[in-house]
Amino acid sequence: MLRIKGLMPSLREKKRYLQIKILPIEGFNPRNALADIVNQLNGLLGIFDSADAGIVPVNFDTKKNVAIIKSSSRALDKVKAAMLFVSHINMNPVILTVTKVSGSLSNVKD
Repeated sequence: MLRIKGLMPSLREKKRYLQIKILPIEGFNPRNALADIVNQLNGLLGIFDSADAGIVPVNFDTKKNVAIIKSSSRALDKVKAAMLFVSHINMNPVILTVTKVSGSLSNVKD
């Protein structure tokens, strides 16, 4: 039985974790907030840039209103730029700010 070799670490796609602080302007319902953010980012980036960014929801803290998403390092600037245009989550006006970017999840979870 032949075994398939994995990719070398230098050929793997580098990922970055983004910590996003959600600042609600009016009443904010955190239900499905992370999925709504990812859907809006995918819509703003378009089909090709969204596939290149590879946005994946990781975690959402409802007490602190902090979300963590994973993206590729090549499309990091495009993802940050698309976050400027996200103005509503679940029909509530919000402001998204990126507070931390790191290559490891443990550094972003602090």
